[in-house]
Amino acid sequence: MKQEQGNGAVLYIRVSTEEQAKEPMNLGKQEKQCRDLCKQMGVPVVKMFVGSGESARSVDRMEFQRMLA
Repeated sequence: MKQEQGNGAVLYIRVSTEEQAKEPMNLGKQEKQCRDLCKQMGVPVVKMFVGSGESARSVDRMEFQRMLA
């Protein structure tokens, strides 16, 4: 299968605990910073993946694997 290459960014944001979700780098703040950077660089966001409650210690995170696929 041949994949088409396009211009754009794929965002992956995550927190692993409810505590982190309430801290300064919560999902909303992460998304805003990523989108702001993409806008500043003139790169459209083509897709976003949100890993809520997933530990970074494993690559078996569902949203991370969806992003890689």
